[in-house]
Amino acid sequence: MNNSVFLESVYSKVDTNIHIKKDVNVEEILNIQLKNVRSGNSTRIELNNFYDHFDIYQELQQKKQALKEQLKNIPPSTKEYIPLQTQLQQLHAQETEMRTHILDLALMLNKMKDTEKISAVKSAYEKGQLKAIDGLISDDYLEQQLTTLEQKKEKIAAKLMDSANEFNIKARITYLLFDVEENERFKKVLYFYDTGLKSASKTHNNEFHVEYLRSYCLFTDSLHLIDKTEQLYEQLDAISHEWGTTLNKAAFLQQRNKLDQALRAMQFLLVDIRHGRYPDLKPNELATIHNNAGNLYRSLAEYDTAIKQLLKAESYFTDLAPTPSNINLYVSIMTNLSLCYALTENYQEAIKIAEKSLQIKQQFLTVDETYTKRSIALTQSNLGKLYLQIKDFATSEFYHLESLKNINFCVQKDANIYLPFYAINLFNMTQLFYAKKDLDHALKYGIECFDIRQRYFVTARLPQNEFIEIGDLLFSLLRDIIAKDETQTNLAALEAHLLNRKNMANIMLPLHESKFIIDHLIANLDVAIFYTNQKPELTKASEAMQICQQDFQLIMKKYLFQVPQNLLMQLQNVYFRLEKIHAEKSGSQTN
Repeated sequence: MNNSVFLESVYSKVDTNIHIKKDVNVEEILNIQLKNVRSGNSTRIELNNFYDHFDIYQELQQKKQALKEQLKNIPPSTKEYIPLQTQLQQLHAQETEMRTHILDLALMLNKMKDTEKISAVKSAYEKGQLKAIDGLISDDYLEQQLTTLEQKKEKIAAKLMDSANEFNIKARITYLLFDVEENERFKKVLYFYDTGLKSASKTHNNEFHVEYLRSYCLFTDSLHLIDKTEQLYEQLDAISHEWGTTLNKAAFLQQRNKLDQALRAMQFLLVDIRHGRYPDLKPNELATIHNNAGNLYRSLAEYDTAIKQLLKAESYFTDLAPTPSNINLYVSIMTNLSLCYALTENYQEAIKIAEKSLQIKQQFLTVDETYTKRSIALTQSNLGKLYLQIKDFATSEFYHLESLKNINFCVQKDANIYLPFYAINLFNMTQLFYAKKDLDHALKYGIECFDIRQRYFVTARLPQNEFIEIGDLLFSLLRDIIAKDETQTNLAALEAHLLNRKNMANIMLPLHESKFIIDHLIANLDVAIFYTNQKPELTKASEAMQICQQDFQLIMKKYLFQVPQNLLMQLQNVYFRLEKIHAEKSGSQTN
């Protein structure tokens, strides 16, 4: 595919060492970078000068800077600090979204046929004038165009395509106008997309209709509009039987934990491939399909089938050139294969594959230094955990330290993005030293890890279940220390940790009840255990237990099907045992 003049002009504003030449496919590079952004591996990709070129992005940076200046004068311990810190985290999240959609908009514009209006839009984009694009395609202009086109629809299929494209652009630009109230902005975005879809459906051009629906699907999926995305996939299924559509649909269903539906879609696709329905599929496309199938079977705990699919995916790389996209895909397959072997407790094979994946990353990954080090750190961290499973503590420590070193490089680039990842590495170190029974070092890493997680609780980059694991591990550590030396200092340290964790759970719960309800319950359950057993203060224990009971009732009423049943059963068993002990101790005190 030849580079377009538009993409070359856009890419020339990127501060990169890759020079544009005939054998460099700009669209492929931008797609790889965009994929890395969406996956959470990297949100910076060394494009700072490029993004600073856009007017809306500059305004957001100014807001961020103003808020940072304001925070400098407010102590973290005051009640005014948390709302402002939350606003700053929200601006960081908006910045990440803006970067993604600005880059995606360039790729979308590149696929559009030039008209007078589209050419003007591309020109404004190249100049960084996103607000000007909003003015070029005004609400009145779109409505007037649509009315005119619908009156002459039998003669103007091409014009309908232009109209759909313009509504598509308008939806994207509207989404970037963060100054507009969120609900109103979302309504407008969906209105523009839905109205553009009417034009796309009337073009009688199936390929264009499918492309529009696919773009709409990706957008709603990125906003976690589950019902809308599923509805759009149903429309896609009705008019398209392309392998890419089926693959995306299966991935979407898998992410939403609708595994049976995802499996049916994937099995139909694999059968079609075996029967030769898609004879023109390229090796990297076949590898992608089998890699996704392997991931799906892993989610279903069918590990042997998953391994077969992933080995099939790997087999397509015999004759493929080491392009950036091929290397990324190959590393993904190897990582998934290593994980599957680990889940079957074949740790030696898992280690062998992970080490091969690490060598490939170190040799070939060169798209961006920060992303490369983050990716290498992830594999090193996985190797550390694998060696811990076979109790090779020295090698495990080596890989975890190497991972910490690489992720620390990323932290220096952007602490807001990468410190939560650094916290995960600290958690791994905590587990390692705990397994070695080196409680002092384990406690040191655990406290640092928990401290970082507290400071970055607003971001979604450290999953809630990992925060729970960090709190549980620290709780176990401190209890083991107390078992050896039950001094008032150690008791006070455990009490401070539990109350700190309970305080964080209280802060997080109003932000997203369904996401943090389990953590809130566990934090209060640990407090109740402590005040019942280690430091009998039954009034405080009763208060914590009452909160646990309220959480249980809320889960059973609203979130029963969102909580893993094995976890809920464990929590219930602990609660009921604790309730019995508490009742016995209360009775003893009364007697």
